[in-house]
Amino acid sequence: MRFFRAIKQLAAVTSLFALFAVNGGQWFLVQSVAWAEMWSRFSRTESFAQATRHTFDGQHLCGVCKIARHERAKEKAPEIRLELHEFTLTQPGWEQALALRFPDSLRFHAGARTNAPSHPVPPPTPPPRLC
Repeated sequence: MRFFRAIKQLAAVTSLFALFAVNGGQWFLVQSVAWAEMWSRFSRTESFAQATRHTFDGQHLCGVCKIARHERAKEKAPEIRLELHEFTLTQPGWEQALALRFPDSLRFHAGARTNAPSHPVPPPTPPPRLC
């Protein structure tokens, strides 16, 4: 029983780590370390408020901050473009048409089976008993 609990916990931790990494969490950690280092360096010669202001104003970047900014900019996700096809459904008596838009990935293939029976198979008689 302990083995399965350990596997479940390991899976949860691994999943959280993967989610963190996929969403750019490593750059958050790098930036946090850089901010801590910058604040400690600025606070040696300046007041608390001035050190905090210089750390977070974006004008006094350290080398690590520049690297993190550059790497985050390189990791921007590419744009995804979907081509949409429009279908208009009208019914006599309707005052306006209903327009549906479908992405290309949802289009029916030419070889798809579209001749489903119009009447479903009737249920078995007598209906099955519940156990």
